[in-house]
Amino acid sequence: ELLTSLHRSAERIESGQGTAGKLINDPRLYEDLVEATGQLKTTLETLQKLLEKWDAEGVNLKLK
Repeated sequence: ELLTSLHRSAERIESGQGTAGKLINDPRLYEDLVEATGQLKTTLETLQKLLEKWDAEGVNLKLK
């Protein structure tokens, strides 16, 4: 029963069904994820520089 269930799940993934199937079978989703990750990294780097600038200027920040 477990093997049958695993086999059915693998078939659905292979055919592109469900979230896992779409992630594995659609290269656009992977490319979009890579792009979004790069944009997030850039945003965080910019935010870090801004926070450092504000700290150097004496801006009182209360971050949790």
